[in-house]
Amino acid sequence: MRILDCLKKDDKWYDETYGIEFGEHQIQVSSPNDYNFEHSKSEWLGWKFNHILNQFNGIGSGEVIFDNDYVYKKPLSYEKYRNSSVLIYGGGPSTSKFLDDEYRNYNFPQVDYNWSLNYFYKNSKLPKIDLAVFGKEVNKFDDVVLNYLKTNNTDIVFEEDKDDMSGELNLQKLFPQSTAFYKTRYASKIGIGVRMVIYAILLGVKDIYTIGLDGLVPSEKTEENHSFQGKKKYGGTWGMSYEEKCHLTKRQFIIYWEYIKKLQEEREFNITNLSENYTDISMFGRITKEWNKEI
Repeated sequence: MRILDCLKKDDKWYDETYGIEFGEHQIQVSSPNDYNFEHSKSEWLGWKFNHILNQFNGIGSGEVIFDNDYVYKKPLSYEKYRNSSVLIYGGGPSTSKFLDDEYRNYNFPQVDYNWSLNYFYKNSKLPKIDLAVFGKEVNKFDDVVLNYLKTNNTDIVFEEDKDDMSGELNLQKLFPQSTAFYKTRYASKIGIGVRMVIYAILLGVKDIYTIGLDGLVPSEKTEENHSFQGKKKYGGTWGMSYEEKCHLTKRQFIIYWEYIKKLQEEREFNITNLSENYTDISMFGRITKEWNKEI
């Protein structure tokens, strides 16, 4: 199987441009600069479970659900997402193009719920967001954030199990029935949005659409066109050149999509990457479009 300049042979992927072998064997505990999962499937839960529960202590309602790939809270109100359709808006540049196209009625799916993340509230063109995942970078005491959540009755989810949790606890106190968390064994450096897809799968969403989960492309300075934050450096520098970051996100999106397709064999859901319409600015769009040609 070939995806762009990457070839899979004997269950191993090889980046021909960089001469690098890559795959699901790359785990964070042994490869902190280039990884796709935090730990092996056999060891992750025992290694992480108590830490997750301690870190998210007092956050979220409902039962804790877990296995070797995930731990999450599911409030009773989240049952509405089962068998629903969801569009997940990431902050990549394809979101801005998609929103512009929406007003021309171009390829715009009708969905039950809209999800997004972090600084989504800065883009006034977005529809009402029904569920938002907040990373550490968002100020969870900001009146702008709090007013949005209150006005729109937005569900609030956390996924980063590190550092000070006072912001998360503040939102839990203000919105106790609509707050939850998840933690997945799948990690990588390509952002919260890709893990939101996994959370949607866990909640039983039937039809998942994504936009703005783009990564970087070599031909365009796409990190200068963030749909929520303008000129945002993708992942900072990671100690890499722009081109190196492009190829890292390429490799990680390939392993991510392979993982999603395996989950699709185990669970019933449909997934559509709308960024395939914007391959000039979306590495993920290029990958899933190529993948569809291969199968």
